[in-house]
Amino acid sequence: MSEGQMDDSQNKQMWTDFTKLITWGTIGCLAIVALMAAFLTP
Repeated sequence: MSEGQMDDSQNKQMWTDFTKLITWGTIGCLAIVALMAAFLTP
């Protein structure tokens, strides 16, 4: 009975990590682009 619940919580944890990774990756890319733009523009 408890095995199904374990799988569900692990799946949820995986998605949380995945979305966190995507979010931070996007923020990181935007920050790098913003920094480059700031340095390249006179």
